[in-house]
Amino acid sequence: MNKTLSLIACLTTFALGQTNGAETYLIQDSKAKAEIVLSAKPARAAEFGAQELQTYLEKISGARIKIVTEPTADALVKIYVGESEHAREVGITAKGLKRDAFKIVSGENWLALVGNDLEFEPREPWARHHNQWAQEKQSEWDKITRKPWMNSIGRRLYRNYNKQLDLWNFDHRGSLNAVYAFLRELGVRWYMPGELGEVLPQKTNVILPKINRTVTPGWKIRSISRPMISANEVEDALWYLRIGANKQYAILHHGQRCLTEHPDQRKAHPEYYAMMANGKRDNVSKTANACLSSEGFFREMVAFARLMFDHYDIPMISVMPHDGFNHCQCDLCR
Repeated sequence: MNKTLSLIACLTTFALGQTNGAETYLIQDSKAKAEIVLSAKPARAAEFGAQELQTYLEKISGARIKIVTEPTADALVKIYVGESEHAREVGITAKGLKRDAFKIVSGENWLALVGNDLEFEPREPWARHHNQWAQEKQSEWDKITRKPWMNSIGRRLYRNYNKQLDLWNFDHRGSLNAVYAFLRELGVRWYMPGELGEVLPQKTNVILPKINRTVTPGWKIRSISRPMISANEVEDALWYLRIGANKQYAILHHGQRCLTEHPDQRKAHPEYYAMMANGKRDNVSKTANACLSSEGFFREMVAFARLMFDHYDIPMISVMPHDGFNHCQCDLCR
């Protein structure tokens, strides 16, 4: 865990540029001199990023900066969070940025925190809660496959969504990462969930920096095995976001279990399963593994992978065996 957090910090930390001789303030004497500008229809990550920026600038300075969708004459400095027509007017877009990458760029009277905010859109069938898959969605899946296959994508997708925050694990969060990177340069830290884990330096002044940075995370996937985006405690989900974690939309491990665990598969094709030393096929144990020499199982695994690629548009799929040590002892596998 410590290594992971260190990597994330290194990937997203950068040095703010030098300020101009005549300083321009975002906050001066604990009074707001700027406003946060969003698109009229912002991406989820940008909208949440604007809220986080507002919250933490107030925590460290006492000044509450307004969030607007149209710039006003009330503020001297505009902080553009996420892509918008107003950010484009100063030449800042997310074009060419990879997943979670971002730009932090400033001008004479503006600061842009803009990144790749591509939004995840779930595909049916998928369960909205734990029981819905068995109650409704499994039958929809069976009509599509006409095979005794499990579905670890649709069955567990709800665990990758936080309803309270309206964010998916698979959203690209470049603009949100830009906000957190900027706050870290002001000295803010999140060492654990909740207020106890926060470090909040007190500042009466926050200066508009002179900066032009593009940051691309060195690690595309920065995952924690626990599904923290949907944690029961919202502070856990917030900490997960603030340290820059994410998750890959894919079947990343034990892909064979989608074929080996279905009861109908076990009855119909015992020859797909590992042969034990006693000469019997293990189609009974919970973690029963496949016979990797079975041509029928191989063809089904290929068909399953193709369907998952085509139907759910996942970019990768694991074909590794289940956990356990019941490896096949048939002559071909040996």
